[in-house]
Amino acid sequence: MARLTEQAQGKRAARIVLSMIAEPGDPATGHVLAHLGGVETLRLRVRRAGARPWTSGRGALA
Repeated sequence: MARLTEQAQGKRAARIVLSMIAEPGDPATGHVLAHLGGVETLRLRVRRAGARPWTSGRGALA
């Protein structure tokens, strides 16, 4: 899955990939996306694959 970040270097490509792996309408993902941008949000999401780092609950950012 780390290759997703390599393939999605552009902002638009990163947002497309995020739309495929994030829950639709997830406010926490939207918050991170608004503050960090698509590429960085995707990098964080891929790095923490399996442990959704910005969902409510354990270790949430939002």
